[in-house]
Amino acid sequence: MKMPLRQTADAYKGKFQEFEPFPRAGHPEGYKKISPNLRKRILEEGESYLGYRYPSIFATDFMNFKRTGNRVAYEDLYFARRHALCALVTAECVEYKGRFMDDIVNGIFVLCEESGWQLPPHNSYQRAKTQLPLPDSARPVLDLFACETGALLSCVSYLLGQELEGISPLITARIQEELSRRIVTPYLREHFWWMGQGEEPMCNWTAWCTQNVLLTAFLGDTDQDTRRQVFRKAARSLDFFLKDYGEDGSGCKGRGQWGQSQPQRYGQLHSLQKRAPLVRGYRRGKLYGKNLLFKAL
Repeated sequence: MKMPLRQTADAYKGKFQEFEPFPRAGHPEGYKKISPNLRKRILEEGESYLGYRYPSIFATDFMNFKRTGNRVAYEDLYFARRHALCALVTAECVEYKGRFMDDIVNGIFVLCEESGWQLPPHNSYQRAKTQLPLPDSARPVLDLFACETGALLSCVSYLLGQELEGISPLITARIQEELSRRIVTPYLREHFWWMGQGEEPMCNWTAWCTQNVLLTAFLGDTDQDTRRQVFRKAARSLDFFLKDYGEDGSGCKGRGQWGQSQPQRYGQLHSLQKRAPLVRGYRRGKLYGKNLLFKAL
């Protein structure tokens, strides 16, 4: 199997640039161009979460999937927390008066204190194996939404890091501690099936998880060596991912997953380009020839 991305990533010896994909909160011009209607909607949604009581999640809520097969009850609580935090952060970035900050801090600590970021149906260490009834906090599982949670907290720290440190440096320190322990370290030390290996078939998980790990590592407070390791492993996963995709963008889960896998694949390539090399190969929304060329900056 040819692995052009891995080979070029392994050969890259340059320094990784800081990744700044969007303006931080407080940027003089960053959010002034938002239309009045969109600004109004963003603030209204943020205001709906002022004084928000983040829902409690109990061990039995996690165990309920194993007992009954019902995944929705847990996910309603899980995603409600994340939706609230996103709405509050977006509103604070747009308004920038500090009135959403306390609820943002509450949301950060609620997520940081979860025993596991993976969903109950994904709570296993091998593909298609029986799920464990509870998360093992000493050995995190990297599934779609654990990786997404890492990217979310990295974005929060990136956007509002200075403001959070103005409240207490312990907030951003806690975020970085959790990102290292739950995402970056297990990503580099463990092998999860979606990372790719040999001829094992890949799906939208590979693109989805890898992009969010890249965001976590490169928006976070990671050193050059860690970024290089993540960069190389991500390139390797991209090669495994691309081997199973045809020119029409269809994968093993069918066209219904295109809305996740293809934009995520584009996001990975865009992220890799911004961090170190220039990636060529996109034209009219698809990769031609699957021959991606990196050119070191």
